[in-house]
Amino acid sequence: MKIPSLKQIDLLRMAGLRPESVGCIIRDGSVLITYIKKHNIWFFPQGGIDNREDPIKALYREMTEELGKDLGKSLYGKPELIYTDRIMFSGDAVGSRELKTDDGKKVLMGGKYYLFFIIQSNIKDLKIDNTEFDKAVWVSKKKLSVVSKLISDSSKRIQYIKVSKILEKYLR
Repeated sequence: MKIPSLKQIDLLRMAGLRPESVGCIIRDGSVLITYIKKHNIWFFPQGGIDNREDPIKALYREMTEELGKDLGKSLYGKPELIYTDRIMFSGDAVGSRELKTDDGKKVLMGGKYYLFFIIQSNIKDLKIDNTEFDKAVWVSKKKLSVVSKLISDSSKRIQYIKVSKILEKYLR
């Protein structure tokens, strides 16, 4: 799968979609899943791609910001884009965040566009004390389907299940 160019990323913004890099971080045949209590969501760590930012640079920046420098330093190998998806908002969520194109034009944010990357980590002890996450667990292939039952948002659950099927070949 080809990584979108900066121009393609900006076209997504013009269409009202906030681009996001999502980290499917693999260590010893398991993938990292995080939990945020305030949103009651289990999912892969992720974050927005800044204007004029390469999606892979955004991936490294976001994983380091979200999970700390130790995790950031532990990432290795070339990230592989394995899946893309979009979720459109409804109701009050439309326009809930400011979104601008690369030339500074304000756009009504109507959804998000996700770029799911697999990346390897050799971190031994992941500490999430100073992160936004309440829990972080390494999930084996056998337990992937269990996590899907914990995701209450239906569009996120569908997204998780699709990505999980792709991840199975990378996990033990």
